[in-house]
Amino acid sequence: MTVGYDRPVRSLQRVVLILQFYNVDVHRWSDLGKVRPEGQVIGRVTFTDWESNAVSLAEEHLRLSFEGDELLMEPLPSLNGAYWKLRAHQPVELEPHDRFWVGRHVLEYRPGGPPGSMTPMCSEDGEVFQSRVLVPRGFVDLIGLDQEPYVSFPLTKDTTRIGREGPECDIALSGDDWASARHARIVYSGEKCLLEDLDSTNGTFLMIHKPTPLQRGSRQEADTCDVVLIGGYLIRVIEERG
Repeated sequence: MTVGYDRPVRSLQRVVLILQFYNVDVHRWSDLGKVRPEGQVIGRVTFTDWESNAVSLAEEHLRLSFEGDELLMEPLPSLNGAYWKLRAHQPVELEPHDRFWVGRHVLEYRPGGPPGSMTPMCSEDGEVFQSRVLVPRGFVDLIGLDQEPYVSFPLTKDTTRIGREGPECDIALSGDDWASARHARIVYSGEKCLLEDLDSTNGTFLMIHKPTPLQRGSRQEADTCDVVLIGGYLIRVIEERG
């Protein structure tokens, strides 16, 4: 995943960084405490004041650390992984086998390729079966509870739209009330495969595989923050003047 934008350089001596999570009980962001200057690990124990046994989290799920003034997030080994929330209408490139969240579903991008060799069926009297073989540019796999694909959708167009339902959906996540009617789309641009959020209500999230800069915001401009999904929790970091 490649995320690019300008980050103003701020001295950590003049600001306090606050870790927050989205509290679904009160429908607002709640403070989890200050981000320690030496960095810290976020996991199940981080949320014990709100949930005694957060089973969607590993004991150690995500590490925050500093590289100079830059705050980095690093996913640690876990079943559910860590996902970065895409900014609406700002496509990011998908690499082979990248996973992403739409609604309540985990999806995985898989590049296409020529099918295995086929021998045309032939009858005893010499009739040969006729059918064109379509080669998809890629596939979107729905990932099941066993971490294996259980449904695959071929990507045969330049643009494939993903949503809850309706005529504008090419991949319909029927019955998923967390998915918007027009939620996200996959677009081929040359050789690149791009994922774009279509200003969905609950967002589209791309899995993080390596240490990645985390953009923080402020209480006044909270929408400038990066939002990260770990298990069932949304987290972010904001700055307060010290």
